[in-house]
Amino acid sequence: TISTDKWLPIDKKKARKTLSIEIGKKIIIFVSSNGIKDKRKNFDFVLKILNENKIKANDLEIITVGSDVKNFEFKNYKFRNFKINYNDFKSLILLYSAADLLVMPSLSEAFGQTALEAGSCCTPTIAFKNTGTEDLILHKETGYLSNYNDINDFSYGINWCLENTSLNSVNIGIKARNFIINKFSSDVVSSKFIDVCKKILSEK
Repeated sequence: TISTDKWLPIDKKKARKTLSIEIGKKIIIFVSSNGIKDKRKNFDFVLKILNENKIKANDLEIITVGSDVKNFEFKNYKFRNFKINYNDFKSLILLYSAADLLVMPSLSEAFGQTALEAGSCCTPTIAFKNTGTEDLILHKETGYLSNYNDINDFSYGINWCLENTSLNSVNIGIKARNFIINKFSSDVVSSKFIDVCKKILSEK
């Protein structure tokens, strides 16, 4: 579950001003508590996409969140890293709210909590099919589900999301939040558990 009354989006312009990010930038965010070297999180996949110039936006900036400590550049792209405690939800809300898209090219995910957090902050997610994150995304409604480890489809999905979400058009993000509220909020999930318990007790 997620406390959607706690994980609330911040106005994107306000979030970017707080983080000293240009308003007109396209921002994608990558989150990994163990940093970009975590092979399961597949950060090299993002670098490969950038290296092959598959993203159309030329005003792109990438935020990484995790245990890394340095900002860096790759080709013409700037990477800004934020090292925060993973339970620091206030900082995470600010970062998710500032972003246009969460990229999750994880090779395996049991669930994908970061997609739940980002969506609750009105930020869509792109991830692979056939992972646990698939349950958290409605394809081309609240984000994008790419064919597994398919660089062309994932790149297309990034471009599609960035073209369909902006400071002035956040319909995908709003749909993502509404989907999460209706399916994963604490009240909804606890109610389903109670219904299951009642059904079991009634059958005894």
